[in-house]
Amino acid sequence: MNKTLMLAATCLVGLPLAAQAQDACETHEIDVGNGHTVTTDCDGLQIAAVVFGSNNMYLQANIKAAKETAEALGAEMTVFDGQWDPATTFNHVQNIVSSGEYDAIINGPYNGSQFCDYITNTAPEADVLFVTVNSPGCDRDTNEGTDLWSPGTLSFVGGVQGREAYRNWLMKVAEENPGSQKVITITGPDTLANTINFNLGLEGVKAAYPKFDVVGMVTTDYSVLQANEKIAPLLQANDDITLMISNYSDMTRGVVQAIQQAGRVGDFKIYDFGGSEWAFEAVDRGLIESTLTMTPYTEYEIAVKAIVDAWNGKDVPNYLPLESTMVTKDNIADNAAQY
Repeated sequence: MNKTLMLAATCLVGLPLAAQAQDACETHEIDVGNGHTVTTDCDGLQIAAVVFGSNNMYLQANIKAAKETAEALGAEMTVFDGQWDPATTFNHVQNIVSSGEYDAIINGPYNGSQFCDYITNTAPEADVLFVTVNSPGCDRDTNEGTDLWSPGTLSFVGGVQGREAYRNWLMKVAEENPGSQKVITITGPDTLANTINFNLGLEGVKAAYPKFDVVGMVTTDYSVLQANEKIAPLLQANDDITLMISNYSDMTRGVVQAIQQAGRVGDFKIYDFGGSEWAFEAVDRGLIESTLTMTPYTEYEIAVKAIVDAWNGKDVPNYLPLESTMVTKDNIADNAAQY
């Protein structure tokens, strides 16, 4: 369903938030669905961004976008590092809401079911807006389109790392490689929406292409080091691999390092999902076949803008989709990496 923003009286739209707070600003209500509204205040917009971690370039681009966009729009931004721990991430969200110091939170829930009641009921009841990014809440990981939005939150930003995106990407990889294939895949943590949707897409490919044989599946913390360490023994155990598929560029980098160390450069094709600067260079050098772009800066930029727009009395869609491109040697000059 689509929400509407109900305005009792609005601040002066178009002025910086700091100026509005000084200029006879009156509160208004923002309808976030699920029977909840969030009431604004005139004390200056305080936003908290809770990120999975801060140890890779993707997340650093998230943080950079959050801080730069908030500053440009006159809001205050505080970043909380979840350190790749679901409990730490959830504790951050709980503490932010209970503190009464913040008006909005941006987060991709580490575990959508664990976060559900808190982000759709507790947060709005405490007059805290919630925007989910890439990882939806409330067991909506495998949904598509507007169904990725959880009523009770302001918006969901994403889609390029959702079920449809992974299905389309993996099907394209399979179409480019007909016939018998020996495949190894490498993903992030099991509980993340990205991994869940990657695996669902993979099951669809295996059903459509029975000769697409997955001989190894590796999960990691998305780091270069862990990817390198975990993929090395699989390279030794499988000398007939034809495809390697990775759903994040840092992992792909670790995979390429392991391949170089094993003296197996050029033995099989490597497909990357991520679109980092390294991945663009790897495509250009022929180290990997292609990379599908992620948009870490854009997603947090859009999330901050959505909060500011709602705070200023503007209508904000529940679903804010992102776009990605499959980059090959043929179109690399027409695209750019965001991290």
